[in-house]
Amino acid sequence: LSDVHLYTGSRCNRTCGFCIVEGRPQGWHQPLSEAALDAALALVPCDGTIKFYGGEPTLDLPNLLWSMTYLRLKGFDGWFTIFTNGVQADRVLA
Repeated sequence: LSDVHLYTGSRCNRTCGFCIVEGRPQGWHQPLSEAALDAALALVPCDGTIKFYGGEPTLDLPNLLWSMTYLRLKGFDGWFTIFTNGVQADRVLA
C-alpha cells in the first residue's frame, strides 16, 4: 500500500451536509493507540503517506501530535495528511 487512512471517529465541530463520514459534535471518538499505529506502520512503506481522518482529527490535538511523533520515532519518513475542515488551523499550526 502506498498510503493508509487512520480514522478516529465521527466527532466533529461542524455538521456539514456533504460530510462523507457524517461528522457531528455528538459523534464518537477513539484516540489512536500504539497498537493502531504499529499496524499502520506494518502496512505502509516508510516513505508512503499516512492520512488522519475523523470527524475532525484536530479536536484531539494532543493525540494527533503524539501519533505523528510516535510514527517518526518508529522510522516513518513519509507524508502526513490531515483531513480537516480547517476551523482550528491556527491552533494546529501553533
